[in-house]
Amino acid sequence: MDWMVGKVLSKLNELGLEENTFVYFTSDNGGSLDQFAVLPPRVGEQEGGWNGIYRGGKGQNWEGGIRVPTVVRYPPMIPRGIEISVPTSTMDVFPTIASLAGVDLPHDRVIDGRDLMPLLRGNSTAPPHDLLFHYCGKWMAAVTCLSSWRR
Repeated sequence: MDWMVGKVLSKLNELGLEENTFVYFTSDNGGSLDQFAVLPPRVGEQEGGWNGIYRGGKGQNWEGGIRVPTVVRYPPMIPRGIEISVPTSTMDVFPTIASLAGVDLPHDRVIDGRDLMPLLRGNSTAPPHDLLFHYCGKWMAAVTCLSSWRR
């Protein structure tokens, strides 16, 4: 993944688009912990992901299954080196891009995502959601209450 991200960013630079392109890299879940080598000499060794200090992985509701790294870059508006530790959601991508494009969100339906630009610009430290619901398939499996994150 690191190599491919580098290739994409290099191509943007080569084309002169790095200053006018919103880049958002993320994952949809934590690492897959149930993949093991089947060929010698590594038979039985874990080949799946690693979630660092976080317990659990893909398909689980522990931090390691739902907390994923995200890298965002948009030089005109996002300061270099900013780090955000409050939880956000991939639901927030649509409202964020709509905001950057100057497009109003639809008013005929509920949009669960929030515009992340206040966080990304460094204008806010508050999480954009009060609650985040976590599903396994169609079943709600966990809820994260973010009131403790508010400053």
